[in-house]
Amino acid sequence: MKFAIFCCALSASLIGASIGHAQSPRSGWDEADFSRVRLLMSPAVDGAGFDGGVEIQLEQGWHTYWRVPGDAGVPPQFDFSRSLNVADVSVNYPIPERYDDGASISVIYKDRVVFPVVIKPADPAEPVELTLDLFYGACAEVCIPVKASVTASIQPGDKPDPLARIAIAEFQRRLPEQPQPGFAISSVTRMQDELIIKATVPEAEPVDLFAEGPDDWFTGQPKLIAGDGTGATFSLSLNGVPEGAEVDGAFNLLLVAGQRGVLTRSVPVDRTNQAGRSGKLR
Repeated sequence: MKFAIFCCALSASLIGASIGHAQSPRSGWDEADFSRVRLLMSPAVDGAGFDGGVEIQLEQGWHTYWRVPGDAGVPPQFDFSRSLNVADVSVNYPIPERYDDGASISVIYKDRVVFPVVIKPADPAEPVELTLDLFYGACAEVCIPVKASVTASIQPGDKPDPLARIAIAEFQRRLPEQPQPGFAISSVTRMQDELIIKATVPEAEPVDLFAEGPDDWFTGQPKLIAGDGTGATFSLSLNGVPEGAEVDGAFNLLLVAGQRGVLTRSVPVDRTNQAGRSGKLR
């Protein structure tokens, strides 16, 4: 599922005067019922551009959502269009967790999350002012839609703010990795109206799998149906896929083992002829 991320840039002649009012790599908190939001910025570790973070803190027992929220929930929507001297902003999603309330499955973050962002300035020699208008859900027994607006800024050559750097780095370590030997999707096979997904996983770690399909598909999340220590098998119902849609390459799969995850994009699907079915729904 894709959500638009907007950014903008103004000429260098306007930037210096415009940013003078917001010289802080940590915004203040935008407070709401049961949650609050702030924006963090820091020089990038590799020296190219800036790192950032969108931090959401929630009261105990409350949660917010991954980019694919599951059966219910509100995915976060990030709008950076009011920023100054920003050519591009990319938002990254830490590894989420499964939440089963007995009636539905959601994909969530509990209590606190920082979404790491990568900021590319339009003019690297000028200061950057990052403004975020955020829409998200804060949920427990009920789900409350929340709007927040926060602004942080940074100058070229600024030293890292220690608190911002620590918070961003903590959740950068929780981002998905590339598939690797012993931790990867090994096969995906179409069996009638479901996908059978097999994976290799590190031994003795609890495992899970999350699926991300096109925006208008409503397939739910995979279910673990077998596991033997270093292997796991999941099933994913295709009942919510539009008739005639091609499933080969349509899904991204996030495989999780313990605190780590690996993301496989555009997963190929083996075609079978189970009960006259093929790789396409009919």
